[in-house]
Amino acid sequence: MGYPEIILLAIYALEALIVLHYHDVARKTNFWANAASGVALVGCLIAGGFFASWGIPQSIYAFLFVLGYGAGWLTRGEDKKVSFYAYAPAQALMLGLFTWGGFFA
Repeated sequence: MGYPEIILLAIYALEALIVLHYHDVARKTNFWANAASGVALVGCLIAGGFFASWGIPQSIYAFLFVLGYGAGWLTRGEDKKVSFYAYAPAQALMLGLFTWGGFFA
């Protein structure tokens, strides 16, 4: 496992701690902080070889990325409750998608 994989796992762990801290509390969303995190994640995926070949996992990730950040743009600045019980399985599925796409190979 190289630096991109370690950085991605560290970002996910930090996000998990933040979500756990704000579990079930309404707070304003910050689109630009989420966008910066997304750019860092995509950079790690590119550096780690996830997009070296385009297949089903990469297509699914691209669709979810555009859908997630589009929804984040539309709801920016609104109060939103964060649920750790919804976040944890979603991130586990994303890590499975990255594994399927060859990121952790």
